Amino acid sequence: MQWLYASRDIEAYKAELADRGWILRIWWGWAKKECRIGVSYESDGDDGVEIKEAGGPLTD
Repeated sequence: MQWLYASRDIEAYKAELADRGWILRIWWGWAKKECRIGVSYESDGDDGVEIKEAGGPLTD
C-alpha cells in the first residue's frame, strides 16, 4: 500500500521516508493554485542527506 502525504510534518511521512528513502506526496501549489503530485526523496549532498522533491501538476 502506498500513501500520499500532504505534509512533511506527519510522523508516518517521516518514518516511511527514513525507511525507504522516498515517499509519494500530494500537495497544493499555492503559487499557481494547483494540486501537485510527486515524490520526496533522500539525496546525498555535501552536508549529508538532503530531502528533495520532484513532481508536477495533477493534470499532468
